Amino acid sequence: MIFVTITAISIYCLGELSSRDWSAPDPGYVPLNHRRYWDMIGFSFFMFEGIGCVMPVMNACDQRAREKFPYLLVGALTTLCTTYVLFSSLCYYTFGSNLNQSIVLQELPSANLIVQIIKVLFSLNLVFSYPLTIYPTNIVLDSMLFGSLDETSKLRIFLEGLSRTVVLIIGMLLAIFFYDSLDKVLALSGTMLGTTVVLFIPAVCHY
Repeated sequence: MIFVTITAISIYCLGELSSRDWSAPDPGYVPLNHRRYWDMIGFSFFMFEGIGCVMPVMNACDQRAREKFPYLLVGALTTLCTTYVLFSSLCYYTFGSNLNQSIVLQELPSANLIVQIIKVLFSLNLVFSYPLTIYPTNIVLDSMLFGSLDETSKLRIFLEGLSRTVVLIIGMLLAIFFYDSLDKVLALSGTMLGTTVVLFIPAVCHY
């Protein structure tokens, strides 16, 4: 679904650029924004949020795949970084200073039926992927808060469901509250948490 979204937005951007003879956007195109430069660094570290899955995936591979795993990892990271750079550059060159939405999908014409279908499918993708991303958080909270209770007891099952409901509500409230500054939140979380996962913890483990 993410690939379909990127493809649809890229086609729209290319069509928009073609209609104005590939010229720079009217509000202005700044190749290097010194005022927002540090947001990019924090957001770049946020991209490493899934780096913790690398070792479990490698351990799950058989011996033949494990021997080729470094090449697969380099290929995957190269593809992702190239996609990030090209896609973000294309969107910024298309919209320029008008790119003021945290989610670029909102820059597309909302009246278009294809855009509406993509938004619905993308929302469904988020709904079904949320349980996977929040699972580690629920497991940690369950062990910290209810570790002393029997796993099969009705009280623990009820409390676990209650805690997950509270986590879901808090996440929804934060998403609504920080809607207009989502890029700032992601950049801050990347700076505080991404750097810890990518730089600090590996260094401590090797030390």
